Amino acid sequence: QAGYHSHPGISLDDKMETFSSTELNQLRDFLNQFQSRIDGVRAEELSPEERADYDILTAHLRLSRLELETLQSHRHNPTLYIELLGNAIFSLYTLEFAPIEQRYDAIISRLTLVPALLESAQRNLTDSPEIWIKVALQENDGNHEMLIKTLKEACPPSRRVSYDRTSGIALTELQRFNTFLEGRLSKNLSDW
Repeated sequence: QAGYHSHPGISLDDKMETFSSTELNQLRDFLNQFQSRIDGVRAEELSPEERADYDILTAHLRLSRLELETLQSHRHNPTLYIELLGNAIFSLYTLEFAPIEQRYDAIISRLTLVPALLESAQRNLTDSPEIWIKVALQENDGNHEMLIKTLKEACPPSRRVSYDRTSGIALTELQRFNTFLEGRLSKNLSDW
């Protein structure tokens, strides 16, 4: 989204987090490895500029660990998944970093990940405050509208068949997720 579209030969525009157990474990391992690297730095020997960078990295690492290990938004906040999806798709549409056909190829690739994302969401979410469920439902309506109107109308003719197929699957999954939010998750309310 910020303009970093590939990483040593890997197209990032085709990727999207799904919060699978594998991804969560990979994140945990990464944070542990990064913590080991940070622990090996002698902060008192750093220049003021390096110390500022060290402090920023250390604070961000603590925040990331707090989120993953304690707050666990992936277990309680359904808007996390809905906003991730909306931003992941819409940013490819609005940021004109490549020809529209190339951006739609990436949109279509990300749409193929919607089932995995929303399956992980249903597996991960254990409870949620009622207001977060309500907001997720409203934002999911926005994702639905984006897929059936905004993106469909702008889709290049050469990508229309692929877009219609993948967006149709994504729309089915969005509706299934709404059913989950209104059903099972709404029976497990928590206090935000």
